[in-house]
Amino acid sequence: PQEYDDSKEIKFKLKIAPEIAYRVYDEFEPGSIEKLPDGYLTATASYVEDEWVYGMILSYGEYAEVLEPEHVRDNIKKRLEKTMKIYK
Repeated sequence: PQEYDDSKEIKFKLKIAPEIAYRVYDEFEPGSIEKLPDGYLTATASYVEDEWVYGMILSYGEYAEVLEPEHVRDNIKKRLEKTMKIYK
């Protein structure tokens, strides 16, 4: 098995709908969560960019938006477009 290399971590910032705030509080460190005036939350964390992190982000479905980094946002969009093709 490959060892975890935290030097390959990148910082992610997500905007998450209040409907699933419970997940944010379960899955992110308290100091990395900010509640916005509209009830949405932002959560910031550092992860290695891999299939696990994409699966985690996509598991939030319509309730989350990647704010940073831009290339991860673009990759999520491409993955969703491929998924949409399956269901057309």
